[in-house]
Amino acid sequence: MDFEHVGGPSWHIPNFLALIGGGMWLLDVRPMELIPSEISIPGEFTDPGILGPEYAGKTIPMRTVIRIGQDGGHVFDMHFTPPGRAERLADRVVYTRLKK
Repeated sequence: MDFEHVGGPSWHIPNFLALIGGGMWLLDVRPMELIPSEISIPGEFTDPGILGPEYAGKTIPMRTVIRIGQDGGHVFDMHFTPPGRAERLADRVVYTRLKK
């Protein structure tokens, strides 16, 4: 499977292809030490006015950072970089695994 990521083009062979509930899922099994603790995904979006009326309709660079915690908690941060401004944190979601 070929794909693109922050470091450039790459390829990977997933462990399993599962047909579940009418959909296809690629499953990958890796030792924890091979999974990066932080993933940074660049992109852009057309601002509907979130950053203020002066940016409405403009293309804004963005970056999503996913931090994978060893304790079962994960953090997703979304950063926006308005033109001529420093990158700013726009949203943070913290996922916590419930202990049984």
